[in-house]
Amino acid sequence: MIRPPSSTGQPSLAPDAEHRWVDTESSVCALGVCGNMTLIVWWTQATGAAVERVARLTRDVCAEYPRISNIHLIREGAPLPTPAARSGFVAMMRDHAEQLANVAVVVGGSGFWASTMRSAITGMRFVSPRTFELRLHGRAEEIASWLPAAHFARCGTRLRTEGLSALLSTAERVMADGVVEVQTLPQPTPLISQRVSLGVRKPRV
Repeated sequence: MIRPPSSTGQPSLAPDAEHRWVDTESSVCALGVCGNMTLIVWWTQATGAAVERVARLTRDVCAEYPRISNIHLIREGAPLPTPAARSGFVAMMRDHAEQLANVAVVVGGSGFWASTMRSAITGMRFVSPRTFELRLHGRAEEIASWLPAAHFARCGTRLRTEGLSALLSTAERVMADGVVEVQTLPQPTPLISQRVSLGVRKPRV
């Protein structure tokens, strides 16, 4: 069960939710959750194993909430998802078609790589249900201009724009640093936090 921890003093996205990083696929991605919204940062190529982690998180959040939104940030230059990853993404979109409300994907960078990645995402969307809204972005800050209103309209939960902007800034730092605070809820001990290095090299300047 996904339950929000106590306030950390950061701008909140919703009255009853705080963001936390809950899982990683080492050197591949970091998975976060804030109430009925998930946030995935991709450092490199999405694999079948990594997408299965995303699927587990999605199942957990869907068990808690009737409708959800999710955000994906993809590092510039990351290889295209593997065939297993693409199948996993499509399966998730089909399995949760009635609960998935909004999807925002940030494809950083430009040129041939960005065009190819966008085409791959569009291809997965083409064979998925049309029950949710999907938008592609070049910059993370663009998400804050539409997702709060769409999330409220489709999920019934308010996202504070300033809180969402702060969260996206945090996600961009995690993408650059390759380090994330992973929080788990072991039983019966209280919430613990462990600092995990994903072993991701920073891009050369």
